Amino acid sequence: MSQQPSSASPMQLFNAYRRRYPIINDFLKFGTVGASGFLVDVTIYYLLQWLLGIPHLTARGMSFWFSASWNWYWNRNFTFKHRRHGRKVTQWVGYIITGGVGFGLNWGTYYLLVTYVEFFDQYKILALIAGVGAGMMFNFVSARTLIFRSI
Repeated sequence: MSQQPSSASPMQLFNAYRRRYPIINDFLKFGTVGASGFLVDVTIYYLLQWLLGIPHLTARGMSFWFSASWNWYWNRNFTFKHRRHGRKVTQWVGYIITGGVGFGLNWGTYYLLVTYVEFFDQYKILALIAGVGAGMMFNFVSARTLIFRSI
């Protein structure tokens, strides 16, 4: 007896996988928060350079703190709201510390690209995007397993 093909729509299949594998749902939410944090990061980065004349490497370091705090707030209250929450200050500090490692990957990628690849020195925003991508996976794993652990 042969099995008939599923008549489920792509969205129904996607939602079934999200329910079966909650990590997919967490990753999608984390990515959404990260995208909004990226907008905060880029906005602060450019404002610091253009309005205040701060050098790009310093501006890059400073913009991290704004976006990391933004991301912590939204990951706590949106992405991982169903998970255990400790004291806010303690959790924020842990998030910033683990985020610092991810930022090391992020900033290091940015620095190496703008320093050693002429193309990226001319198009720094692309180096910034590459840096964000380099740190994202580490940040997701550490947020999910260390900062916002399961109940």
